[in-house]
Amino acid sequence: MLKELATTQSYEKGKDLYAYGAVEQVEKQGDSYQARVQGSYLYQVWIDLSGDELHATCSCPYDYGGICKHIVAAGLAITAGEYTETGATELQKQAPEAGEFFASIYPHAHPAQKEAFLQQMLRKNESLRLQFVQFLQNQKEQPAKVQIEHIRDEVTDMLNALEVTFDSINDFAFQHEDRYDNLYGGGWEEDALQDLVEEELNPYTLHIEQCLSQAEWVDAFRLLLGVYEGLQLCDVSEWEDYFSDVAEETKELAFEAILQEFEQHIEQQVLPPSAASAIMATLFARWSRYEHPARSAGRGAAIRYELERFEPLLMLLVTDEATAQAARVQLEGYSLQHPGLAVLMLHIARLLNAPDLWLKTARRFAPERMEVALQLMQYYQQQEEEEPLLELAQEAYQNWPEKLLEPLFSLITYEMDPALYVQLLTEMAHKHQDLASYKELKQYPQLFDIQAFIQQQRAENPHYYIAIMEEEGRYEELLEYAKEDQDSAWDLIPYLRPILNVYPRYCFQLLKSKALSYVEFRGRSNYQRACRHLVEMKKITSMQADFQQLVQQMYSARLPALKDEMRQAGLV
Repeated sequence: MLKELATTQSYEKGKDLYAYGAVEQVEKQGDSYQARVQGSYLYQVWIDLSGDELHATCSCPYDYGGICKHIVAAGLAITAGEYTETGATELQKQAPEAGEFFASIYPHAHPAQKEAFLQQMLRKNESLRLQFVQFLQNQKEQPAKVQIEHIRDEVTDMLNALEVTFDSINDFAFQHEDRYDNLYGGGWEEDALQDLVEEELNPYTLHIEQCLSQAEWVDAFRLLLGVYEGLQLCDVSEWEDYFSDVAEETKELAFEAILQEFEQHIEQQVLPPSAASAIMATLFARWSRYEHPARSAGRGAAIRYELERFEPLLMLLVTDEATAQAARVQLEGYSLQHPGLAVLMLHIARLLNAPDLWLKTARRFAPERMEVALQLMQYYQQQEEEEPLLELAQEAYQNWPEKLLEPLFSLITYEMDPALYVQLLTEMAHKHQDLASYKELKQYPQLFDIQAFIQQQRAENPHYYIAIMEEEGRYEELLEYAKEDQDSAWDLIPYLRPILNVYPRYCFQLLKSKALSYVEFRGRSNYQRACRHLVEMKKITSMQADFQQLVQQMYSARLPALKDEMRQAGLV
């Protein structure tokens, strides 16, 4: 069934994800399954087998025909019986609120069924009843009462008056000493400054929450923007040098905390289209005011609107075709083809069912936004357009090598581009330090420099190097490696474990020396380390007589704590 519902590439990539162990925490309740699948991000998959057909949805952005590779991977895990039974409550908490499954059944539900469902929800949930009333009462755009400039100036003046010195931060920290672990040892200063700034902003945070609870969404957003602008205009030049160095990060984090709370409120509330449209209009008007070339003088000169940080909020506001059309009109009205809103524009194109607009937008912004590049590559994969996929993959990997490593590896095959595939596989092996990737790399000797890779692991990943040497049976090199590091390495056990019975006498003597040195230092933690070495010595088959003699010698010492640790380790 999975193979029939997916494109060929989605099915093959899903098989690869499943084989690589990307499917996590598959839970079953009745005929419904919830899984987490590690792809380019950690995605949620929900599969329902209650009817004659499979219904499934995934939190990934794939939307190009057939089920996605994450659903395939989760389905293969379910077919293999790799799931646990769970209660309905747990599964419902994890199930997606929207997606392909919901979209496929909602239009076909009878109006009476929808009405019955809505009435039952409203009867059971007081918060939803309140939101329903507010939704009906606020269909028209609300007049704004909050003046952004007034809030901005208040915040700026308040923070400018704040005394930020080591003494003042120290006093604040000791007034709230339960918040900090190491007041006498240092390292808490930046946290205390962060808390102080957030505490000063708390009245505005509470005011925002009050407006949201009263369905005054636009005023709540205007308060938010007032804080955003006021933080930018705050003059930190009078702060002591250490704190002025971290001032920008402190202000950024303070605003981010307020913005995230705002987003959480919006995510849990139902807004009328007029409110969503008014919030978007407010943001775009402020952006136009301060980002326009003519707006470069006066008090607002230092204000910058980073639209990308508001994009997640805008995504929450644009929920259907009506709000998508309103957002599109506003973006066009402000000539806002901005890379910071590229993901939003793709979201709008999907809701408007405008595939040509989606593709045009994706191609325009893929070089500037990683998320857009990833969505476009997934589109090319589903359309089986290898040439543009490879071209974009090369460019994207140059721009975002660390973040795109795993997603690209799931998209590119050896047959598509051997050199790129081996490059990605090499980086995957280095990053995840797994022998399976190393073994596969050995199949491509023309493209993979095995000696250079091994030397890199020797320098950067000792444990991975040891595993490779053991896999290759290169025990002499492991012995030399252990000899080189025997004085500097904190823990020699990983170095010696593969060669215990290859070079038994040398390993025994070295482990014995380490164990006895730990005993000399005294203390239970050192006795535990000594016992760890003894446990390894016990594995050396040709040195059992020497081992028993050493154990008796150490156990006969008048060290009760050592004897206790030896008993717990199963040595006596």
